[in-house]
Amino acid sequence: MHHYLYLELEGIQRFVFASTKLKIIRGGSALLDSFNRVAMREACGKKGRVVLAGGGHCLVHGLAREDAEGIAMDLGRKLRRKTDGQVGLSWGVMAESADWKTTWAEIRRERAARDLVAPAASPPLPPFVALCSSCGSSPARDLRDTYDRESRPLCAACWTRWHEVQKIRDLKEKTIWARLRPHLDRHAHLDDDLAFSALLPERELEQIAELGSREGYLAYLYCDGNAMGRILRAATSADEYGEISERVDVALHKAVAAALLAHCPPERGKGKFGAEVLLLGGDDLIVALPADRGAGFTRTVLDVFHREAGDEFRLSAGLVLAPYTTPIAILQQVATSLLRSAKRYAYLDEQRQLERRAVGYIDFQELTSAQVDVDRDHTVTCRPYRLDDFGRLIERTRQLRKTRVPRGRLYALAEAVRGSEREARTMTRLIVGRARTDAEHAALCGLLRPLHDDAPARTLPYTTCPDPAWDLPFGLYPDSHRWSVIPDAIELLDHLPTDGDNA
Repeated sequence: MHHYLYLELEGIQRFVFASTKLKIIRGGSALLDSFNRVAMREACGKKGRVVLAGGGHCLVHGLAREDAEGIAMDLGRKLRRKTDGQVGLSWGVMAESADWKTTWAEIRRERAARDLVAPAASPPLPPFVALCSSCGSSPARDLRDTYDRESRPLCAACWTRWHEVQKIRDLKEKTIWARLRPHLDRHAHLDDDLAFSALLPERELEQIAELGSREGYLAYLYCDGNAMGRILRAATSADEYGEISERVDVALHKAVAAALLAHCPPERGKGKFGAEVLLLGGDDLIVALPADRGAGFTRTVLDVFHREAGDEFRLSAGLVLAPYTTPIAILQQVATSLLRSAKRYAYLDEQRQLERRAVGYIDFQELTSAQVDVDRDHTVTCRPYRLDDFGRLIERTRQLRKTRVPRGRLYALAEAVRGSEREARTMTRLIVGRARTDAEHAALCGLLRPLHDDAPARTLPYTTCPDPAWDLPFGLYPDSHRWSVIPDAIELLDHLPTDGDNA
């Protein structure tokens, strides 16, 4: 009797982002990519038909139960050896039935019941045991000579990550850049392996920040699909499940390639692509890039993904703008919070069954010493944004820069947003009345209006509350909570390109 085998990698992000060095992060991502898309496909394809292998998942059909269990346990052992026990492999086996949805639910239930999750954090080590100089959590196994000829105490997993980096440059085994290459069809060096390899970035966070117009800042982008679980559960067969997953994966690769060519081409990156793609698979994307390219890159990814995947598919994004000295663990934590905020907004839109749904959703935040956490319930803001509204925010922010509105006036408006209504009106009349030109006056007035006249409600609807008066820098939602685009525009002002790039 034929069975389905479903496998899923557990603890991917914890393994990939265990180190603070982008080189090791790239190596960890390449290692799991290779294991998922190559090793798992080869092992499962010998006795069954691989329906899907990518994005941390693998679905196989046509196996006997004994073969399926043997393959799963063998792959689990290999994965533990490769990652020093830091990544787990969970799996489920179920006999084929006429109803795919029932079969799929049983596979997921059996997988969840197995105690094969990623291991917990390493226990405390004795004081005489050296910690790995890269991840700082696992015991060092040996002094290893790394790519820069230094001898460092490294754990087995980090040494494997270092080793995997070479595969990226060699364009081997379906690593991220090897998969992106067919979609970068506008670049002249596509057919030359050596020339294309020379375009691949090998930067750390400080070097990425140097490529932007604002010194010392970078953008960190985390994207994920909306309601992907619901869409996949609606599949009526294993082949349809695999086709949907493949379509999403290819669409995201095309979107990233389009964003790289539009905003971070080698011409702007000192001869190499100007963004580090740290994680790319399924509907997940994590990228580090110059701060002034972050907004445009995000818009392109969300827009192209929607066009390529189809009307039912949408991405949400969390965009962090931060000094390059920010630990990558903090960048990932804040980006995850912003992504959740954007996905909540997308969920509310879906629940309202709107006639016009947004192409994508985005929340962003600039990190400072005084603001690290994400708090949307107690701040005056319009975030998160639908993608079209985010585009309008960018245009209004560009107008502020173009007309050179003094920063002091903008900061005064931002302070007025938090004051009493009387103080806010007085300050707004004073600032708008001092506009030196018609263009400056129009740019300031643009901050006092909603971004979309017919924008439907989220928790704080535009349609059920009147527009703010011309002399009031904030509007009120039905719950009396204030909204304003002014703080958002000020936060974005320094993170737009100055070279004419279309953000």
